[in-house]
Amino acid sequence: MKLGISVFVIVASSLLWLRGWSDSLVRFPERRDEAIFRQNVAHESSPDYQAERVLAEAYWRRYPDVAEDGYFGKTGPYGSLGARKHFTLHGKREGRIWDETSSPEQNK
Repeated sequence: MKLGISVFVIVASSLLWLRGWSDSLVRFPERRDEAIFRQNVAHESSPDYQAERVLAEAYWRRYPDVAEDGYFGKTGPYGSLGARKHFTLHGKREGRIWDETSSPEQNK
């Protein structure tokens, strides 16, 4: 009985793992790009896109290192979402500013 349950659990776990692997972003990295594209399309059609774009441009102007970044920058896969994503993941903790002021000194 215990052997049967163990075999069942192992087989079920293996099947679930294989199902996950079949849809994995590791196996199909282009799906990550498709997800980013869909996210950008949804973002660009939202009513607040223009305001978000202004904030992103101000952030990139203030922090050229982020603007030139291949991931969070102007030419990165996230587009204008890259600036906010950088601020959320790194910038806030680093003390960076997320608003329309052109330099950190203006915010004091």
